[in-house]
Formats: sequence, C-alpha cells, structure tokens
Amino acid sequence: ARVQTALDVMSDGVLLVDANERIVLANAAFCRSMNRAPASLIGMPAGALPWEPGAKSTLPVEWPWRGALEDGEARRDVPISIRPDGETESLEFRVSGSPVLDGWDRAKGAIVNFQDVTLLERQRRELEAALTELEKSRDEIRLQNEELELLAKTDSLTGLANRRTFMAWYDEQFEMSRANHQPLCCLMVDIDFFKRVNDEHGHAMGDEVICRVADVLRDFRGSTDLAGRYGGEEFCMAYLGVDIAAAVETADKIRETIAAPGFARIPVTVSIGVSSTEFGARTPAALLEEADQGLYASKENGRNRVTRFDQIDSLKGSPSA
Repeated sequence: ARVQTALDVMSDGVLLVDANERIVLANAAFCRSMNRAPASLIGMPAGALPWEPGAKSTLPVEWPWRGALEDGEARRDVPISIRPDGETESLEFRVSGSPVLDGWDRAKGAIVNFQDVTLLERQRRELEAALTELEKSRDEIRLQNEELELLAKTDSLTGLANRRTFMAWYDEQFEMSRANHQPLCCLMVDIDFFKRVNDEHGHAMGDEVICRVADVLRDFRGSTDLAGRYGGEEFCMAYLGVDIAAAVETADKIRETIAAPGFARIPVTVSIGVSSTEFGARTPAALLEEADQGLYASKENGRNRVTRFDQIDSLKGSPSA
C-alpha cells in the first residue's frame, strides 16, 4: 500500500512486473492513460496489452521489462505506442525498464516507467509537416523564379535568346576572343520577303516561318554558341574560335536547309551576312555592323545567298536578281 501510494503521486505511468512479466502493480497515472481500472491490470502479462512500435521505431517491439529481466540491465527510452480502450488514437511513450534484484543480483521483477510523449510527438510531426510544406513552397518559388528568369532571357515565340540576352553574351564572347586571340565570327540572318509572307498568308503563317527558321539556327548552334532573335524576322549568331571559312560554310548550310523544298508549308529563303574579327573589328558593335553590311549586300544581290564582309566590294556593280 505504501508503494502504491508513493507511485500514485508520480505523473509518469509506472508498472511493477514479476519475474514472469505479470503486472503486480500499476500506478494511477498508467491506469488513467489506459482507461483501465487497476484491478483489471493486476496479474495480466504486461505484453498482453495492445502495444505497437513507436512512431520513431524501425524495429519490432522490444519490451524493456523483458530485457531487464533477462540480463539484469536497464533499458532506456524505448519508443512504444498503445491505443487505450475506447480511444481512436494511440498514445506514444518512451518506456524504460529497470530490474528489481534479489540478494544474489538476480532479477525477480522489473519496474517500468512510461513517459507520455504523445503531445511532443504530435507537435514534432506537425513541425515536420510545416517544414516540408515550407520547403515545398521554397522549391515552388525557386522554380517560378527560374521560369521567370528564363522568360526574361528568351524570345517568347521562338525560344531563342532575346536580343538583350544575346547581346550580353555576344559582348562577353568578343572580350574572350580578344583575350585568347581567337577569331569570333558573327552571322546576321534575315528571312527574305517576310512582309509578303504576312500579307499573303497571314500572321499565323509568319509566326510559323519564324519558328521554323529558329529551329534550324538552333540545330546549327554549337554547345558553347548562342543564337538570338535580333528583331522581327532577323536573327543573329556568333561562333568563337571559328574562322571565316568555317563560318561561311555553316551559313551556307543554314541557307540551303531553309531553301530546301518542303522546309515549310510555303517556300522560304534567307539572306545571310558574315564577318569575323579576322577583318579587324575593334568593338562588338563594329563586328555586328560588318555582318549587317554583308546581309544588306546579300539582299541587294538577289537574296537567298551568303555574303562575307570582305567580299562586299567585289559584288558592287553585279546585276541584282
């Protein structure tokens, strides 16, 4: 009776079990948590209650009192749960078992302490859920920011770099060209008679033609190169470390691909101007202007052709188509 009275004042649940794991004593806190009367627990095997592994347990249920009885060593803070009579939710405990030894240091019973951590575990799970939602929100915000950044850098119709993005990259390439003594070639590409496409076939067809040309430029872009929509039906490309002969060869392949029958639902051709730092351009703007002059010469001399900046003079006086 004195032991019962002493244990009843404790806030944690306490069981006293004998050598056969039968409940000898249950304090008031444990009985309240189980919704059971003390008399219904006395004599019952402690393992007969509907225990289950605790929320954090990844192992089968380990009865702390059983281990204490078997080897005389205490077990501490084992996570175990139980669903009390008449309840829909389980309670979660940290359970410790300590042996009660006789004069020969043999375990003749065990005292078992049940620390109710149900509220703490519930708050922990709520916090984890909140952190998961926060992390999810942060990931969503990051993805949205990346999408906005991509939209800010690309042309909405073609998916190529927009003019601002292309020019920033182009200026960097020009500086790298000077620093590493590598040639930088610039291509200006313009769709021939594009106004006629819009006037005769409508703006939807015009957009389709622009997108088809953009796809070709994308295909002829190296892993370190960039193609951009310079404006309207005009595009710009740049190749670092490529000489003028190779750049002209690429430009002519682009022109031939676009001019091929069946490229689009209507016949399409492009005119291209090409220049290189090999010709002495001292600024990015100067190199771009040289390529633009080559483009103008292509248009003046029949369109659907590629013109090098250093060969413009040789075309002067030629009959235009």
